[in-house]
Amino acid sequence: MGQRGRVSAFIVEDNSVYTYFLNESLKDEGNFNITTFENVNQCIASLDDRPDIIVLDYYLERGVTGFDAYKTIRQKYPKLPVVILSAQDDVQVAADLMEAGVYEYIEKKDKDVVYKLKNVMIEVAHKKHYEEFNDYWKKKVKTKSIFIVEDNPTYAKALELFLKQTFSDLKEIKIFPVGEVALMELERRNPSVVIMDYFLDGKYYDAETGLATVKDIMEKKPDTKIILLSSQGEINVALEATKKFHCHYVKKDDHAFGKVETFIRQVWA
Repeated sequence: MGQRGRVSAFIVEDNSVYTYFLNESLKDEGNFNITTFENVNQCIASLDDRPDIIVLDYYLERGVTGFDAYKTIRQKYPKLPVVILSAQDDVQVAADLMEAGVYEYIEKKDKDVVYKLKNVMIEVAHKKHYEEFNDYWKKKVKTKSIFIVEDNPTYAKALELFLKQTFSDLKEIKIFPVGEVALMELERRNPSVVIMDYFLDGKYYDAETGLATVKDIMEKKPDTKIILLSSQGEINVALEATKKFHCHYVKKDDHAFGKVETFIRQVWA
């Protein structure tokens, strides 16, 4: 496994020129640790080093394909992301690989091959960071308590009632109309989950938004798990909430309470 915050990538490519091209293109990215191999056997022999992602050429030496290598790797590490690079434009091969569970298939002739590969590796880095954070947080959870930060009293009470009926072992649940008061209470209490609306009509900041409060919660109590509710369904908010702050984003619709329940059950499992 790579260092915390860094992605360890194994690249298997028997074309030395292309190997050099990939290595040079990726090494400038400070969060990547790249190790290259000329053949699959070398890579498999090093799997105990636990890379975060493997990049395989589809056509390798002696008739071995990236598909063959992928199946061997998957037997030992079924959750390890594998990306296949291919110089051939074969839709059926691509479909078969993706159906078999390959993380991504990228054509070498694509002018954006490096850009796409970087994006995949960055995505893996985000998932790795989230998993590390999630594992760390689960070890810290001691009590089943919830803060609801919601300025719509009807919605807040309905959510409170739903959670009390759903979780019989819930120790404490508190409702706050603005983030400022919730932040003050964080100093005295340590809720395991904070559920908050993205749009809050409070005095905390000139135009308070959930993400502003989320930032302060994470600074004060980084172990707290946050569910961000929004009635608008903004894609930018969802991306920032999940990637930057590692919140769980839920749109306020008819299924919102059920999604909140599912997430809390996962947290308290």
